[in-house]
Amino acid sequence: MKMKLEHSFYVDPVGIAGGLSLWWNKDIQLKILGYGKHFIDAEISVKGESVWIGTFIYGPPYKDQKSEFWNFMKNLRDDHDTKWLVIGDSNVVSCQDEKLGGLPFNPIDANCYFDFMDSRGLIDMPIAGAAYTWSNQRSNDDAILEKLDRVLCSPNWNIAFPKAVVMLDIAMGSDHAPVIIYLHGVNKKGKKDFKFESKWLLEEDCASTVQGSWKPISQPRISHRFGSKLRRTKFTLVRWSKLKDRVKNLRKTELHRRIEHLQGKQFTGEELSESISCKKELDQMWEDEERYWHQRARIKWLQYGDKNTKFFHATTLQHRRANAISRIKKVTGNGSRILRSWWSISNNNFKVYTKKTRRLIL
Repeated sequence: MKMKLEHSFYVDPVGIAGGLSLWWNKDIQLKILGYGKHFIDAEISVKGESVWIGTFIYGPPYKDQKSEFWNFMKNLRDDHDTKWLVIGDSNVVSCQDEKLGGLPFNPIDANCYFDFMDSRGLIDMPIAGAAYTWSNQRSNDDAILEKLDRVLCSPNWNIAFPKAVVMLDIAMGSDHAPVIIYLHGVNKKGKKDFKFESKWLLEEDCASTVQGSWKPISQPRISHRFGSKLRRTKFTLVRWSKLKDRVKNLRKTELHRRIEHLQGKQFTGEELSESISCKKELDQMWEDEERYWHQRARIKWLQYGDKNTKFFHATTLQHRRANAISRIKKVTGNGSRILRSWWSISNNNFKVYTKKTRRLIL
């Protein structure tokens, strides 16, 4: 996998249906307490923080199995003082406002879910973003949108993480939108330190850009001249890089915003085609970016390896994207693993991931 996470736990699918998996990194102390085809229950602590329980769920989609599942969840915890978070695809719509299109909302279908919430005193955390987390990817009268993915927490958990926010990302490679939890709120990033990007060495005009900014400067002292040249070269490289990447980055942002705008709407035929086209183009841009670094890492290894050791670091720059990941791929890089939904929990520099695989294309 390309998620830069050291540990994992899997619940195998039955044939090509179902399946759960959980990933976490070394900053997280995680102990699996129990699991089944519809849940993974884990004890979690992070860097000396208080221990809490996370239950990652995939609620059964069939009516005759819902009652059994939610009754099981009701009895999963004996201690009402436990800090408890429940996150995942509930496969439950709790009111008509959480459903658009298809058959009208039936309150009876949600009774077991409400019994579970009431018995544990859980809070349904609001999700910032689109009103619906799942779409059948159809248009006009055939479109159905529902809020199926949920984040529930106990009052104790809510007190332990008062700044926690839940956000919805764009749906890529799935009919579910990713749900991301920021345990300590969304921190604004400070000004970045200047770092020479090894990828610049692969640009034909990089050398001329540096040469043009490293021209003589009228300063009496050598140290002053050297410092002035460094500052001017830094400024020139940053401006050059921004201009070079500007068009591509603007297009990425435009695609992301357009997908986000269309998400959660009842598509017309034209909007459905536009959504598919935008996702395809954005996915291709990500593919090209990843393929670029893999190819250069193999082809230019000897040529650039001795000149700039940060070239080796450049091959891991995709970790930046992992901080806001919106799709998961197999190591083959062909995207053959289809993910119907996944969730993440973020605490500044780490994330916990769990995904539910619905089918595999072999």
